[in-house]
Amino acid sequence: MILNQLLNRSLPVLTAWLLFATGVQPSTTYNLAAIHFTGLHRYTPEQGIAASGLHIGDSTTLGDLQAAAERLSKTGAFDSVSFQYSSRGNDLTAQFGFTETKDVLPCIFDNFVWFTDAEIDRMLRQRVTFYTGEAPVRGDTVEQIRGALQDLLHTNGIGGEVSEIPYGGLGSVNALLFHVDGISQPIKSIAFSGELAVTDKQLSDASITLRSQNFSVTNVASYTSSALLPLYYQRGYLRSKFGRVEAKLVDANSKGPTSEVSITLPVAEGNQYLWNGASWAGNQVLSASELGKLLGMNQQEVANQEKIDAGFNSARKAYESQGYIDVRVSPIRDLDDTAKLVSYTVQVAEGSQYHMGQVYFDGLPQGVAAALLKKWKLKPGDVFDASYPDDFLKNTVDQELAQAGSTPRRIGMKRETDATALIVNLRIQYH
Repeated sequence: MILNQLLNRSLPVLTAWLLFATGVQPSTTYNLAAIHFTGLHRYTPEQGIAASGLHIGDSTTLGDLQAAAERLSKTGAFDSVSFQYSSRGNDLTAQFGFTETKDVLPCIFDNFVWFTDAEIDRMLRQRVTFYTGEAPVRGDTVEQIRGALQDLLHTNGIGGEVSEIPYGGLGSVNALLFHVDGISQPIKSIAFSGELAVTDKQLSDASITLRSQNFSVTNVASYTSSALLPLYYQRGYLRSKFGRVEAKLVDANSKGPTSEVSITLPVAEGNQYLWNGASWAGNQVLSASELGKLLGMNQQEVANQEKIDAGFNSARKAYESQGYIDVRVSPIRDLDDTAKLVSYTVQVAEGSQYHMGQVYFDGLPQGVAAALLKKWKLKPGDVFDASYPDDFLKNTVDQELAQAGSTPRRIGMKRETDATALIVNLRIQYH
């Protein structure tokens, strides 16, 4: 007799009735003749068998299949797990169907300086069934990884506790980060490889605050991005990038509680690019010529990214000073690797022009508020100059308060925008 029936873990009563209705008893023992899988793409049948706990040739009940489905589900690797079976005499064939989860993230091993990434990866692939360099974010797999890493430390006589931290930026999580807590790992020396355009001394000087910090792959990567790459971008090396930090123990036998680390930062400089202009679209208030002057870049000049970014910021401020406070300047960079030139296509969305409404001075001494109001030059109906209020705060408010013998704890400014009337009201607040 051949029997095929999809079983769903969420319907145990229905499942039991279907088994009984087909004449197969859940407690009957069968010989597990074969296991098949459908729906596997990221994972292999071998991984499925390993995680199921089943073994071909073993005595098996339908309850064992149900338990296997539960184990597979708890790994977090699948959004759904179901199984079918067929029996012929005392032989039973099981088929598991899966919907693999899309919620997987790469794993980062942040400060495991005693081991190479390759050693950790090899160990985890042996120990954790559904680790593939990535791991499902839900279920038991993350805890299995953490436990395997903890065992790796203890087996090698290394103290510390392994923690798992969701890792990302700007409110998003894009990796699973595993970190060793409880062991100090100060960075004692920093070397560089691959650098030519920026000297070793310049890189060393820019890395001074990184020394003596505790080693962390992610912290070093963040530091190189914010403090070192700009040195290359300023020189026109716009494709420069640092590779993964190479770390080793100063004392190869150190196992804590303090393990000093030396690191090497490899950099690939790439080409040096020259400026080849910007084309503008959507601009009406300011001409392409005016915007080009604000960029301040000359043809064939070394493409200093810092200067270029400052130029686009100047273009935004020029619009804002003429009341276009909602302006969007969206540059798209084009790198010509053959000619070693960089050019930009810039889309401008100018928005509407705003005018000055009312200005209020809240919390200031009465005499100071009156004096400031007289000195305020933007009158109701004037085109709103977004740069003026900040200049006024810096150059006039502080001076007037000092003359009155008053020292503010904090001066703030709140901008109230009326998009219908196209006016801006300001509140300058003294706290």
